[in-house]
Amino acid sequence: MAKIVSWNARGLCNEAAQESTKTLLRFSKANIILIQEWKVHDREVIDKASMWGSQWKWKWVPSTRLSGGLITAWNEDAVQILDILVGAHAFNFNYVQNN
Repeated sequence: MAKIVSWNARGLCNEAAQESTKTLLRFSKANIILIQEWKVHDREVIDKASMWGSQWKWKWVPSTRLSGGLITAWNEDAVQILDILVGAHAFNFNYVQNN
Protein backbone atom coordinates (compact mmCIF):
# COMPACT_ATOMS: atom_id res chain seq x y z
CA MET A 1 0.00 0.00 0.00
CA ALA A 2 1.27 3.47 -0.86
CA LYS A 3 2.10 5.81 2.02
CA ILE A 4 0.94 9.39 1.49
CA VAL A 5 2.09 12.29 3.66
CA SER A 6 0.53 15.77 3.58
CA TRP A 7 2.44 18.66 5.15
CA ASN A 8 1.97 22.41 5.55
CA ALA A 9 5.60 23.48 5.12
CA ARG A 10 5.19 27.22 5.78
CA GLY A 11 7.95 27.91 3.27
CA LEU A 12 10.88 26.02 1.71
CA CYS A 13 13.11 28.94 0.78
CA ASN A 14 15.83 28.25 3.32
CA GLU A 15 18.16 25.32 3.97
CA ALA A 16 16.61 24.47 7.35
CA ALA A 17 13.18 24.00 5.77
CA GLN A 18 14.67 21.89 2.99
CA GLU A 19 16.47 19.72 5.58
CA SER A 20 13.15 19.26 7.41
CA THR A 21 11.59 18.08 4.17
CA LYS A 22 14.42 15.61 3.58
CA THR A 23 13.95 14.28 7.11
CA LEU A 24 10.20 13.94 6.55
CA LEU A 25 10.79 11.99 3.34
CA ARG A 26 13.38 9.72 4.93
CA PHE A 27 11.58 8.88 8.18
CA SER A 28 8.00 8.70 6.89
CA LYS A 29 9.03 6.35 4.07
CA ALA A 30 6.25 7.99 2.06
CA ASN A 31 5.70 7.13 -1.59
CA ILE A 32 3.70 10.31 -2.26
CA ILE A 33 4.13 13.62 -0.47
CA LEU A 34 1.78 16.60 -0.69
CA ILE A 35 3.26 19.90 0.46
CA GLN A 36 1.16 23.04 0.92
CA GLU A 37 2.23 26.62 1.62
CA TRP A 38 5.73 26.12 0.29
CA LYS A 39 5.98 29.82 -0.64
CA VAL A 40 8.53 29.45 -3.43
CA HIS A 41 7.98 31.36 -6.66
CA ASP A 42 10.82 30.10 -8.82
CA ARG A 43 11.08 26.56 -10.19
CA GLU A 44 14.87 26.90 -10.18
CA VAL A 45 14.86 26.76 -6.38
CA ILE A 46 13.24 23.32 -6.50
CA ASP A 47 15.47 22.12 -9.35
CA LYS A 48 18.54 22.92 -7.25
CA ALA A 49 17.15 21.67 -3.94
CA SER A 50 19.05 18.70 -2.62
CA MET A 51 15.95 17.35 -0.90
CA TRP A 52 14.77 15.50 -4.03
CA GLY A 53 16.53 12.26 -4.83
CA SER A 54 16.67 11.04 -8.41
CA GLN A 55 13.78 8.61 -7.87
CA TRP A 56 11.43 11.47 -6.91
CA LYS A 57 9.37 13.23 -9.59
CA TRP A 58 7.08 16.15 -8.89
CA LYS A 59 4.62 18.74 -10.11
CA TRP A 60 4.22 22.14 -8.56
CA VAL A 61 2.06 25.24 -8.41
CA PRO A 62 4.01 28.40 -7.56
CA SER A 63 2.98 30.60 -4.68
CA THR A 64 1.37 33.95 -5.30
CA ARG A 65 2.70 36.83 -3.27
CA LEU A 66 3.23 35.65 0.32
CA SER A 67 0.96 32.63 0.37
CA GLY A 68 0.21 29.38 -1.34
CA GLY A 69 2.22 27.08 -3.47
CA LEU A 70 1.82 23.32 -3.78
CA ILE A 71 4.10 20.41 -4.51
CA THR A 72 2.99 16.87 -5.23
CA ALA A 73 5.99 14.53 -5.30
CA TRP A 74 6.11 10.79 -5.82
CA ASN A 75 8.74 8.09 -5.66
CA GLU A 76 8.81 6.51 -9.12
CA ASP A 77 10.34 3.35 -7.66
CA ALA A 78 7.14 2.81 -5.65
CA VAL A 79 4.24 4.37 -7.57
CA GLN A 80 3.33 5.33 -11.11
CA ILE A 81 1.25 8.44 -11.72
CA LEU A 82 -1.27 7.62 -14.45
CA ASP A 83 -2.54 11.16 -14.94
CA ILE A 84 -2.36 14.43 -13.08
CA LEU A 85 -4.47 17.58 -13.37
CA VAL A 86 -2.78 20.72 -12.07
CA GLY A 87 -5.07 23.58 -11.11
CA ALA A 88 -4.38 27.00 -9.65
CA HIS A 89 -4.96 25.75 -6.09
CA ALA A 90 -5.13 21.95 -6.28
CA PHE A 91 -3.87 18.72 -7.81
CA ASN A 92 -5.93 15.74 -8.88
CA PHE A 93 -4.07 12.56 -9.75
CA ASN A 94 -4.51 8.82 -10.21
CA TYR A 95 -1.75 6.40 -9.37
CA VAL A 96 -0.94 2.70 -9.17
CA GLN A 97 1.58 1.07 -6.90
CA ASN A 98 4.52 -0.61 -8.61
CA ASN A 99 5.15 -4.27 -7.88
